[in-house]
Amino acid sequence: MKTISLNGIWNLKGKNQAIDDGNIIDIVANVPGCVQLDLSNEGILPKDLFTGLNVKAADKFEDYEWWYEKTFDCPEVLKNVFLVFEGVDCLPEYFLNGKKSVKAIICILHTNLR
Repeated sequence: MKTISLNGIWNLKGKNQAIDDGNIIDIVANVPGCVQLDLSNEGILPKDLFTGLNVKAADKFEDYEWWYEKTFDCPEVLKNVFLVFEGVDCLPEYFLNGKKSVKAIICILHTNLR
């Protein structure tokens, strides 16, 4: 079986769901990773989230909805192709080529899309 890793640089966008002010955070993200560390790497959150009360600065992003985006090439022959997500946070939605593929209603730790 041939595998293609999608680990690496992704685009991360976030929007406050509680306040529709039109502001969207648009930053570079590392996958695997997490939103808080990506915000820290971009200087939006403190560099060392694990010192003192620095992690409290992340509280203001609790009402945000986040999108990870990645463009990648897919083999032309699409027989038995799986898209595997591991360690995904709760209530994810997956889009492939702009079309919603799966919506989960519980916390997912491992997801395979066919």
